Amino acid sequence: DGITQENTIGFSDWCQSPQYGEDILIQFEYRYNNLGIQENIGPKIFVNKIKLIHSEKISKIYFTSQPTMHIFALTIK
Repeated sequence: DGITQENTIGFSDWCQSPQYGEDILIQFEYRYNNLGIQENIGPKIFVNKIKLIHSEKISKIYFTSQPTMHIFALTIK
């Protein structure tokens, strides 16, 4: 039907506190850096929720290019 919705979203650094209203899904005690050294910095996986105005039928979702952003899952509820 040609209806579009545009949202601005942000994703915080996974080793910092949430900066864009995300919820913390899970937090770990440590991570390993690229040299295999354990870093006790509490990395997190965040949840970012977007309310859809017209959610009857979604045909496409586009994200702008962000080389450092990792999306682990996407659900529509």
